[in-house]
Amino acid sequence: MLVGMRHIFAKPPAGQTAGQIIRWWEARRLHYNVVVFASILLAWGIAEWPLSQVASPWQTMSSLFAISVIIFLIPANIWYTCGWAVDLALKRWLRKPWTGFAPWALGGGMAFSVVFVMALIL
Repeated sequence: MLVGMRHIFAKPPAGQTAGQIIRWWEARRLHYNVVVFASILLAWGIAEWPLSQVASPWQTMSSLFAISVIIFLIPANIWYTCGWAVDLALKRWLRKPWTGFAPWALGGGMAFSVVFVMALIL
């Protein structure tokens, strides 16, 4: 189940079960992947724009783009999964609800992923 754009960073309700915590995160995974993919597109567009003025870079760019999607999206999804794993660990260790962690970690993870992609491509 996907969530609407205005609900992406909404705090989950207190007292969630492990399954509910995982569902909260997984309902937002597609949005996260769209943000990471868009940052890859933007970074390659910025990086290749000067070359497009000289010659057609599409052959080189298409293979580099495909490789970078694999290089960035697979680790990004592993990092994303770590978000709900840490959320579950905090629930177990703290033994009290910290409903603000999930939106904070999701936002921070998205920002980190975009900066990571931009830094490596540009």
